[in-house]
Amino acid sequence: MKTVKNVLKRATIKGVTDYLLYGENNQEEKRDCETRLEEAYDRIEEVVHTCSNGFDNYMLDEINNLLSTWEEVYMEIGFTAALKIMMDYQKLK
Repeated sequence: MKTVKNVLKRATIKGVTDYLLYGENNQEEKRDCETRLEEAYDRIEEVVHTCSNGFDNYMLDEINNLLSTWEEVYMEIGFTAALKIMMDYQKLK
């Protein structure tokens, strides 16, 4: 029964995501999504300001455009995957 408890303890969205992306869940991420996004944005903003030689706004706009496109595409992929999983689940009933 301890094995079942361990599996259910790891059955989180983050755990499933890590498994699908990396094949394992070896990261103990305690920060919420908002915090992780803000910290990543702050790091890239710092790099842009350090390396841009006056093109800060242009570079940040292009980076934001790229990230927005990625977000849209991965949201579509996520919804599609969720619907396929739901359809497969319905077949099992």
